[in-house]
Amino acid sequence: MKRLREVLLLALAIFLFAGSAVAGEGEGQHDRLVPLLGELDGWKAQPANGTSMVSARLKIITARRAYSKVDKGLVVSLVVNSGPVQEGDLQESSAEDEHNKVFTARVNGFWIKTTYNKNKNSGQLVVYLAYKEDSHSKLLVNFSGMDASEALLNIQKFDWDGMKVIVSPLL
Repeated sequence: MKRLREVLLLALAIFLFAGSAVAGEGEGQHDRLVPLLGELDGWKAQPANGTSMVSARLKIITARRAYSKVDKGLVVSLVVNSGPVQEGDLQESSAEDEHNKVFTARVNGFWIKTTYNKNKNSGQLVVYLAYKEDSHSKLLVNFSGMDASEALLNIQKFDWDGMKVIVSPLL
């Protein structure tokens, strides 16, 4: 009986997800994002790639590109996601200890959450490009070999306003 229950629950889950998919909707939407991750002067860039997964209840559209320069690295992802922005990410905040620094601030009109590990000289920047109650888009940047200020200077070379124009209709 327990086994039958597990099989039925699994079948129901598959049915609900498959039944919620909208044929063709979202397919290839990442192709609109990939060109936004262009070259960075002085950096070696790997080819950009992306993926789209869209159903009636779930949306994940991504484009990703890695950049390297001597002993420094950036992995940049442009993401359109279902679900709200994480609570607290759209307000100023700051916390720091001897190993880490985390803060959120507005830069050029965009909310940016920064997480920096002082010991590893690496971290993450999240630039919120556009958001609604039930979805959002962000530029997610993992960086290494540099502090958060240098990483921010490098990613400001991307056209955030142009990205916002492209991702907003995808929300």
